[in-house]
Amino acid sequence: YNALNLNNIRNVIYYIVRMKILLTNNYNPELLTIGNVKDKSIGVYYPIEDKSEEFSKLRIQTPRFKIPFNPDERKTKENKIFVKNISLSTDEIGTDLNKKNANTFRMKIEETDQKIKFLLPPPYNEKNLSPSLWQSKNLTYKPTMRITLPYSDEVCKTAVYNEKDDKIQDTDVCRNSVISAIIRLDGIWLWGDKMGVNWVA
Repeated sequence: YNALNLNNIRNVIYYIVRMKILLTNNYNPELLTIGNVKDKSIGVYYPIEDKSEEFSKLRIQTPRFKIPFNPDERKTKENKIFVKNISLSTDEIGTDLNKKNANTFRMKIEETDQKIKFLLPPPYNEKNLSPSLWQSKNLTYKPTMRITLPYSDEVCKTAVYNEKDDKIQDTDVCRNSVISAIIRLDGIWLWGDKMGVNWVA
């Protein structure tokens, strides 16, 4: 490799190291900040480590959650999948630690929505912010959270692994699966007088 290639490799390694993945307990919604405001989206960022002057997109690892419904496929006019929406039930399941983390996770996601609403400049702060957690009328069950799997040319861009860390097909992510996901706060979508947080797996 020549010096230019070595510099590129160093830059890639540096970038990957800085892409910090937070556990629920380490995430502080108060540190979020608003970035670029565009016609159909608004950027949201989180500080890299303790350096308040450097930011990246927020990445969190969820506790283990069950998928209560089959994924919802969205297709282009050419009938090609461009995204799958996955609902995660935030009911407490599994170990005592996972149950505790699930409860904390719900609280942090609610705080995230509140912080974003507070940070939005006029006139965006007057729009209706769709909550990241959706509560059904049946209060027996905890709220669900929608995350997305992006596709390009009908190929899933999200890597999926089983409990043995073997890579598996995205089609294995289905109803009744129990998963933990690394989710990225990809920004805020805008549509008319509505908006919401886009969480990508």
